[in-house]
Amino acid sequence: MKKIILLLLVAIFIFGCSSCGEGEYIKPDSPDEVQTYFTIIYKATNYNIIYDNDTGVIYWMSKGVYNIGNLFPLYNADGSLKIYTSRPEHGV
Repeated sequence: MKKIILLLLVAIFIFGCSSCGEGEYIKPDSPDEVQTYFTIIYKATNYNIIYDNDTGVIYWMSKGVYNIGNLFPLYNADGSLKIYTSRPEHGV
């Protein structure tokens, strides 16, 4: 029984050490080349209104203490997704 426990501990140690490598961060050549997925439209204390740069879909993103980063899409009155345009209606 002690041998089995010792073997399991050694296996866990070896597996743990093999996955301790650091990830690679891609550094842009200049600050202008920084790529992001979202652009902030409106900043508030506990949330941001953002849009996806690829699709234009507008999201509400939480900035609360316990739920930071939760995304919820915003919808039009007819149930379709709200899409960002250069002149959004009603301030969003």
